[in-house]
Amino acid sequence: MSVRMATILYAVAVVAIPISVASKFLLGLTGSTWIDPTLILATAALLALIPHWGDFLAAELRLVAAGTALVAVLGLVCALSGMLLRPPSSLYDALREPLRLWLNLGWFLLTCWFLIYKPRVVLLCSIIAVVFGLACGIYFHLVAFGIAPASAPIVSYIRAYLLRQTLWVNGFPIPRMGGLFFESPPFGLFMFSMLVVLGCTREMGRYSRWTACGLACAVIGMVCSLADQVLLAGSVGLLSWLPNLGKKHPGITWPLAIAVTVAICAFEFQAIGAKQSSSATGIVTRINGASVGERDFHLRYGLSLLQSRPAATLFGIGPGRYGEYASDTGDFPATVNMQTSEIELLVEWGVIGLAVWIALFAGVAARVWNVHGVLGLGLLVAIVIADSFQANWKYEAVFLAIAALCTQRSTATFTYPSWLRYE
Repeated sequence: MSVRMATILYAVAVVAIPISVASKFLLGLTGSTWIDPTLILATAALLALIPHWGDFLAAELRLVAAGTALVAVLGLVCALSGMLLRPPSSLYDALREPLRLWLNLGWFLLTCWFLIYKPRVVLLCSIIAVVFGLACGIYFHLVAFGIAPASAPIVSYIRAYLLRQTLWVNGFPIPRMGGLFFESPPFGLFMFSMLVVLGCTREMGRYSRWTACGLACAVIGMVCSLADQVLLAGSVGLLSWLPNLGKKHPGITWPLAIAVTVAICAFEFQAIGAKQSSSATGIVTRINGASVGERDFHLRYGLSLLQSRPAATLFGIGPGRYGEYASDTGDFPATVNMQTSEIELLVEWGVIGLAVWIALFAGVAARVWNVHGVLGLGLLVAIVIADSFQANWKYEAVFLAIAALCTQRSTATFTYPSWLRYE
């Protein structure tokens, strides 16, 4: 009974991944605290599996459980370090990001369990999630142009979103799709992550049409997001797939590689040039006028915090606490993030925290290499690229994709418990 309840909760959690923070603005809940429903449902599903806690100590999950426990404890240590350096105005401010990370770690551990014991649940629900996410994006675009009906608050929010997220190329507007995400980059990251998940969990000769539909929707959503880092990650993933493609179609491998490289480079140069020119105008400040200038400021300011506070070198200023320091400049709110994940880990987690993250990533990379070879390692690097320049790197789809990459699918040497059946 507990497994059945956990399966239902987990299935809904996967489908609910596209339901992100923009939902509260669409519902008029602007002042409320938002927690992604996926994390809430995953926590409930993990609690439902408590009677079978021994599964997480078995050979297949022992290292995963140890790694998640290590990161959880380290996050608490870094949070305490930040509290000693700068007492927070409330305990919630100091523990907000550690709590969010702990929920994601629980989601990651739960996902690994389902990938081992019930992989088809992950596959089928991921397909539904991708289709649902793309459908929301298409619907909101139709609403913005008056083609589909919607309430006045929804129309107002969507049109305001398009004003923020439309890309202008030589005076021509190109709306970037965001679905229920606040911006288009996390929407593109979600689509790319689910593309990896579907690629890892698909079953040959089974659900082939559904899987193909999900993969197609993921590619369409990723492209329609027009997010620089996501498209760059997609090109890295495609290039890592070329050796496999070359075995079947050797004649198109190099032309495809050259075409993808030229197209992505042209788009990146165009996008970066547009952002730099935007930051140079008198309409906005140099710091926050464009993402390039803003990230450059956060990089320099974050490193200056460590230089001026040697005690923060080991365990950082505390996860999620950077915004409090950046707000002292008067240019940013206290909720701002560094928007460069690796530098954020160094500043907020310190040298020891960053070293632990690097060691864990190396372990995951070795595991992915053993399971999937060059393609898997390329996809892992692509996910890191896509997630490194987001406003916040703690997204459920990313943890789901990494779990799918590093979980061994072969059951030749693994015996399922007698109480478990997923057929």
